[in-house]
Amino acid sequence: MTYPNDNFNEMFDDMEANMGDVEPEKLQGLFEEAETPLYSGSKFMKLDVVLRLINLKSKNGCSDKSFTSLLELLHEILPEDNELPISTYQAKKLMCPMRLEVEIIHTCPNNCIKRKKDSDEVDDDVTENGPPAKMLWYLPIIPRLKRLFSNEKEAKLLCWHSEERVTDRKLRHVVDSPQWRNIDKKYPEFGKEMRNIRFGLSSDRNNPFRNINNRHSTWSVHLCIYNLPSWLCMKQKYIMISLLIQGPRQPGNDIDAYLSPLIDDLKTLWSLGVDWRHLDVRHCLDVMHIEKNVFESLICLSLEMKHRTKEVKVRKDMVEMGVHEDLAPEHSANRIYLPPVCYTTSKEEKTKFHQYLRDIKVPSTYSTNIIKPILY
Repeated sequence: MTYPNDNFNEMFDDMEANMGDVEPEKLQGLFEEAETPLYSGSKFMKLDVVLRLINLKSKNGCSDKSFTSLLELLHEILPEDNELPISTYQAKKLMCPMRLEVEIIHTCPNNCIKRKKDSDEVDDDVTENGPPAKMLWYLPIIPRLKRLFSNEKEAKLLCWHSEERVTDRKLRHVVDSPQWRNIDKKYPEFGKEMRNIRFGLSSDRNNPFRNINNRHSTWSVHLCIYNLPSWLCMKQKYIMISLLIQGPRQPGNDIDAYLSPLIDDLKTLWSLGVDWRHLDVRHCLDVMHIEKNVFESLICLSLEMKHRTKEVKVRKDMVEMGVHEDLAPEHSANRIYLPPVCYTTSKEEKTKFHQYLRDIKVPSTYSTNIIKPILY
């Protein structure tokens, strides 16, 4: 079976492998929609056209109301026997017949969240109360884990770390790490059951609008399953997006409040829960933040590129803390003077450093965007 859209085969394979007992009819209906022409004699299939239109809606930020108007217009223009949905609701229902539960939680500017199950008095009427300051999308993990264990092949893979891995005292997988053994030692009953899931949690900022300076922040929280073989742990199919945090500013240190729905589900899966205090490493920094962001920050700091560092704010904080008050920023007219520090470099030293980067053939991005502005 072939489809106009390249992603259909992968999507159908994943859905067929992870559906529950009551979902074969829904999946079969989706197969039929993928083979149904948009209208008699059309070379375009109904499902492919709807997918393209929804992608267009998402890419251009089209509202549900305007998208419904567009579907109604196209339905009138096309031949009378066309199968195009006439509302946003019908289009989304067609694309997601077996979708999992999604919990939408409104939050206040102070990052306080109120879930409906906590109180029956929560009022989410946007028309009456106005739009929420921030919004949290929570995708419960329990139904998704049930789908994985309902499939015989997937359930076997989830036990790979105990049954099939090579145990030669070499570090090949997370299961070979001291951290894994420490958790087993701390919670022996948990470690004895090979079907217990070990998650790795990561979070980072996304930029859905392709403009890093916009006044919108979207943070996602992902869960990867460490029970799986190393060649599957980081596959898209097995990485769960559990939280999406949207708002004008990033959550910062208040992200723990947004994690509460996920923590509740984890405590349900394991009634005692696991505190972070039993982890040897609390945070793991990825390569991008170490090799790029940290490197650029150090270079810009040593080259006194104040517009690319937070040196002024840092020095003000040091004054408030009573540390190195002699390095406090000095305001003169419309300029800020920073007293020299031990890492201050001269013009000659900067020129030598620039030449060194050329000699070792550092990518031109660094030379052009970081070094050159301070020299010329």
